Formats: sequence, structure tokens, C-alpha cells
Amino acid sequence: MKFLIITIVASLALPFAQAATQYQFQPDAGKVVFKTKGWPNLVTIKGEGKGVAGNLSEDTGKVSGEITFQLAQLKTGIELRDNHMKDTYLEVKKHPVAKIKLTNLEVPKDLDGSFEFKGMMTLHGVEKQVSGQAELENDSGKLKLIAEIPIKLSDFKIAIPSYQGITVAEKVNISISSEVKKQQL
Repeated sequence: MKFLIITIVASLALPFAQAATQYQFQPDAGKVVFKTKGWPNLVTIKGEGKGVAGNLSEDTGKVSGEITFQLAQLKTGIELRDNHMKDTYLEVKKHPVAKIKLTNLEVPKDLDGSFEFKGMMTLHGVEKQVSGQAELENDSGKLKLIAEIPIKLSDFKIAIPSYQGITVAEKVNISISSEVKKQQL
């Protein structure tokens, strides 16, 4: 879900370049984190995995492309909870990948700062428009992206998890952080 933010940041590097620029995301150069609450005791439930993969292309100042995340790699720190999350709720055998598709995205021209974004997310076999906040940092040409994407489980037809009296909140926040490799095409 933070994939979108990462993609947006990369495209800012050369908004006026004549040649197209490609931004590449590597899973080992970042991470994806989800956070939500459990009710009734307000316990924080957090899961994490390697970063997103994918490529975004920038041409004439607009960025388009797709980033993906392998759901089977998510871990919460409790094996039984991980198994329930992956097998019962996310159904990763049927829907192993979450993806975000960005089209004609505008990003800050200085490749540094905060911005809002929108894209199409596919999760659990359901495609839905999402929006979020991103922060791009350009440290001497090294691009770093952090994105936040709030979602509702019901929007993606994911049943609300409940186990031993604790029910997961419907709202989940997805965070994506990544380094982005820029290439001139």
C-alpha cells in the first residue's frame, strides 16, 4: 500500500527530461508495515515484511507503473496469528500479491517533500481506488520514499478477524518505505 508513495517519489527526479526515466523498487531496499487495533482492549496489532517490487516510468512529468508486495512474507511475531491472517483472511494461496497501479501521477518537482497521491490497489482479488500521503527525500541523488495508505478491510472483501475475544479493527494503516533506483532510458 505504501507502494504507491514510493512510486510517486521516484518519478519526481526528472520531470522535464526529454528521455523517459524509470524508477525501480527492490524488496530488499525497504519494508511494508501494517498497523491496526484489536478490540475491546485496544491492543496494537502490527505486521511487517520486505519492501515492494516494481517499476515506475516518468515521461513528460507524469509517472505511471505498478508496485507489488508478496503477502506471504507478512509476519506479526505470533505464528498462529500469522497462519490465521494468511490462510483464513488474506487467502494468500488464492491472492498472493497486493499491487498498486499509478497512472499519470504528478510528484513534487524538487524530489523533496510531502505530497498526496491516488492509485488503484488490488488486494484479496478486489481492485479499489486508494489515496494516501507520501514523503520523498532526495539525499544527494539517493531517493527515499515513505508512504501511508489507510484502508478498510471490508472495501477489499476481507472478513474482520476475530480470535479469543479480540476483534481486529476494520481500519488498517499500511506504511511503505523504500529506496528508489533511478535509470535514464
